[in-house]
Amino acid sequence: MNAKTLIGIAGLTAAVGLAGCDDSREPTQTSAAETPATATSDDVRREVGEAADAVSDYTAEKRDAFVDASQKQLDALSEELAKLRAEAEAKGAATQQRFADMREALEREVRIAKERLDAAQDASAEAWQEVKNGFTVAAEDAKAALARARVDLFGPSTATPPR
Repeated sequence: MNAKTLIGIAGLTAAVGLAGCDDSREPTQTSAAETPATATSDDVRREVGEAADAVSDYTAEKRDAFVDASQKQLDALSEELAKLRAEAEAKGAATQQRFADMREALEREVRIAKERLDAAQDASAEAWQEVKNGFTVAAEDAKAALARARVDLFGPSTATPPR
């Protein structure tokens, strides 16, 4: 259940609860068995606040889990870039030059993914899905660029994309 659904449910619960609350009425004489459980407007406000807190906690937990997993993915991309650099240096001048020609573009791809992850860490609940998708696309772009670079530098048999 996503955050918008939970917020919608909490709002609907509040609206229904407030519609049934009328603190201005005089209490009537009824037996204990006939007395329905009624909520005061304060009860409804408290419950809505608790529901909003629960939604906020849920969203924060999901964001934290995504950020942790994404940071590992970003670390793997950085490691692959460093590995490509080291392997190119070990191959000789021609391979070093080919890597130097593509290095800036590869670093830019990894940097964009990092910037998108940074944005995800600070995103509001409303912007969360958009920035999450932005990081996912940027990370996949960086991963593909590194895989293409590996093939260009060392041949198709060396294509082992980062995790």
